[in-house]
Amino acid sequence: MFRSIVENAPIGVLIIDSSDEVIFCNLMALSILLMHDETIVGRKILDILPEISILEKLPIQNKSYNGDAEIISILSADGNENYCEVQLSRPAGAHDNIKHIVTLTDVTRRVRALQAVQGQEHRWDLALQGSQIGVFESDLRTGTGFASQTWFELLGISKAKERDSDAEWHARVHPDDLALVVSSDAQCIEGLSEKSEASFRMMVQDGTWHWMKSILRVTERDGTGKAVRLLGTMVDITEQKRVDELKDDFVATVSHELRTPLAAVYGALRLLSESMSMSASEKTKKLFGMAYRNTSRLIQVVDELLDFQKLKTGHFSVEMSRVDIVDIVNQVGIDNELYAKKYEVTLIVDTPKKSIFLNADPLRLKQVLTNLVSNSAKFSFPNGSVIIRIELEKSNCMISIIDNGHGISSDFSKRIFIPFSQQADHLTRNSGGSGLGLAISKSLIELMSGEIGYHSEPNVETTFWVKIPVMS
Repeated sequence: MFRSIVENAPIGVLIIDSSDEVIFCNLMALSILLMHDETIVGRKILDILPEISILEKLPIQNKSYNGDAEIISILSADGNENYCEVQLSRPAGAHDNIKHIVTLTDVTRRVRALQAVQGQEHRWDLALQGSQIGVFESDLRTGTGFASQTWFELLGISKAKERDSDAEWHARVHPDDLALVVSSDAQCIEGLSEKSEASFRMMVQDGTWHWMKSILRVTERDGTGKAVRLLGTMVDITEQKRVDELKDDFVATVSHELRTPLAAVYGALRLLSESMSMSASEKTKKLFGMAYRNTSRLIQVVDELLDFQKLKTGHFSVEMSRVDIVDIVNQVGIDNELYAKKYEVTLIVDTPKKSIFLNADPLRLKQVLTNLVSNSAKFSFPNGSVIIRIELEKSNCMISIIDNGHGISSDFSKRIFIPFSQQADHLTRNSGGSGLGLAISKSLIELMSGEIGYHSEPNVETTFWVKIPVMS
């Protein structure tokens, strides 16, 4: 019965005697080795499997794995390479004539699957090296990290073997950037954000500081929801930072250089308008009006560039105070009434009779609301209306600007608050603007601890809203 079980076992079994000859071979061994019984029994094991050498352990040439179990390849009749795991043993109490028992397991599928994964990993490594993207993984249970060769090469480290990427990161990150990155990562680890995205400086191997950008996500949590594994990417953005700084310096310099002469031209035009006689020709008045309007528009663009530059570099501050939003909205309505009429649009102000007080910068809040109202007027259809409405929403005050104009296209909605973004040309060609208004408005409102957003149904109704906490 025992012999029958062994003969039909799902693994191959060979019994080797003291002279290294095969004295028993089961059916599965014949199948794995692609042989017949008469070609195996009585032959030396090294004649059948020349890749192995029968000793106390099983040393195999061209072995894939260390240990008692080794993998060898077997070439089939059709030229395909199959794989077999070979293991040597000699159980206690075995007959003196039995030197070894060799078990054979067909692992062709497993090896080919592993080769496919390794091939894919190699291709990914080549792609990541070509794009200079470093990949890192952190095990929060052990506090250790592993990273790709490219990740280490970004730091100027050529030999990355046995290096802990987490330890390297903590040793090299700039002290002034550490707290910000750790805080961003903690938000992701605790499940408060989908990912952690941060820019920071790291000291590379030559002792210089390089700017890096990383994106990190939680890839595994335990049964309690606690994060246990992180995966992320890192790229070197030093050159991008340098170019951005050059652009910022250029914009700031040009804006400052333009601001003074433009102010002088604008002042001169205003003085001329006051002294211009009623007898001036229509052509003169038309040319003067064109110069006055375009100078005013240029000053607005320059002011927006300067505001944007200050906001981007962190040199902009708001002067917070107790303000009556009802009063500010009424002022915005009065100030923009003529502007709306220019586009044949009626401006409607819908405010409560009682004052509502907010902690905000009155000048900058008025700037934001003026920008939203002027945009709504510009993109409304003739004979349409723009409504400015104040509503209380729990502990917040919501100011809504509603119009029935062109609305926001699906394409523009993805980049509406990105600097220098504008709607399609056919809508904005004659409307002016720098494409900075909404980006500046968003930054200003966030500096005042508020929110800004919108919802739009093109050609039906669009609402931009600003939400700021009400003072208790």
